[in-house]
Amino acid sequence: MIAEWKKLPLLDVELVKFLRKKYPPLEYSLDSNSDEFIRDAIYRAGQREVINTIDHIIELQRKGTSNGS
Repeated sequence: MIAEWKKLPLLDVELVKFLRKKYPPLEYSLDSNSDEFIRDAIYRAGQREVINTIDHIIELQRKGTSNGS
């Protein structure tokens, strides 16, 4: 069975760079409300996971292209 990522159009590494810059890890500040920071950090972690997944797909696409797959 063909991997699902092979059905996707080629993704651009510049997209990952842009998203990493737009959604950097959050840094805790002593002035921050703990509950609000935790909520924001959890949400940001989800955003970063999507970025990591896109980056992983790009790597798979690169390997697939270089292997002639």
